[in-house]
Amino acid sequence: MSNASGRLLAGPAAFAGASFALFVATSSLVARFGLSPDGAAAAFLHYASGIWMWLALAWLAARCCDALLRRVALVSRSGTPYPRLLTDLLRAALFAAAAVTILLFVFDQPATGLVTVSSVVIAVIGFALRNVISDIFAGIALGIDHPYRIGDWIETTQGSAGKVSEITWRTTRLIDRNGFVIIVPNGLAAGQRLINYGDGERDYRTALRVPLDARLAMARAKRILLSGALDAGRFIGGLSPDVLLTEYADGASIYAVRFRVPDFGREAGCRDQVASRVLHALHCAGQTIHQTNLCGPRELPWTSPQQALLSQVDLFRAFDTTERAELAARMRCLELQAGQTVMRQGDTGDYLCVCWRGHSGCRDRSQRPGTDTRPPRPR
Repeated sequence: MSNASGRLLAGPAAFAGASFALFVATSSLVARFGLSPDGAAAAFLHYASGIWMWLALAWLAARCCDALLRRVALVSRSGTPYPRLLTDLLRAALFAAAAVTILLFVFDQPATGLVTVSSVVIAVIGFALRNVISDIFAGIALGIDHPYRIGDWIETTQGSAGKVSEITWRTTRLIDRNGFVIIVPNGLAAGQRLINYGDGERDYRTALRVPLDARLAMARAKRILLSGALDAGRFIGGLSPDVLLTEYADGASIYAVRFRVPDFGREAGCRDQVASRVLHALHCAGQTIHQTNLCGPRELPWTSPQQALLSQVDLFRAFDTTERAELAARMRCLELQAGQTVMRQGDTGDYLCVCWRGHSGCRDRSQRPGTDTRPPRPR
């Protein structure tokens, strides 16, 4: 046992020992004089020491439970501390048992009368505080089932999502991604749908909904969206994206760009990066998000995919529409396989390559200078 735990247990143990010794010493005096004036002081010390003894034992047992739970939390793999609700529940049970023991063994009260009075008191209090008691019992159930622990990211109701910072008798305190504190009653957390995103040790999958024009070929739409999502992997690792066609609605094909998020606290950043790169890939391909309004779909300022591609290249941004159209008319498409060399440093070139479709891979610094084996990416 550590020195800190020893100091926590020394006080209750000494108090319980002294009270027990005084209780035993005054028992013979009470048996001899009873409640007569001659034995009044002894009777007072006898009852007082009995009360102190049982309360001190409950205090000692509560300190032992605290030390045990703290030791278990330290040696556990997660290292997550136990919620305060569990320790409060143990203390309440121990002191309630000590109070019943005092009435039965110190004051020699019958158990039947105690049960009758307690039943009436409990009924009155339960009716007056039924909502509070409901939250308390819900907190007890949450403490037993452990659907979430301190440090987990959870979502209880719409808009109530955050990291668990504290679990009390009545409420669960969350800290959302903006730093605000959300207090959720335990009855609400236990009675409705609950999503546990974990504490960041495991990732999960989410999706970005992208509506496109239904006239766009499905295979090409998937390639464009996937190239943008894969391009986001240059900034955030472990996304493992894929694209699914989910439904048709109002002349649009609804695609789901799915990707993995390492931590719920970083979901907004991951979603922003994927959405930005997907939108960039759509613009490079001459496409846009499908929008339906009274004026019809918004027309793009270019008339061909080649012009759309040139408008996204910094080198040609200063050109006007006529000049870009003339360049686009001279462009031809060249399909390359993954790993194929485009050009080498020092070669004499009579053409300019602009990447249209594809995605970027990892830059291998060990490659020979001038050799590019990466798949192309939109620009």
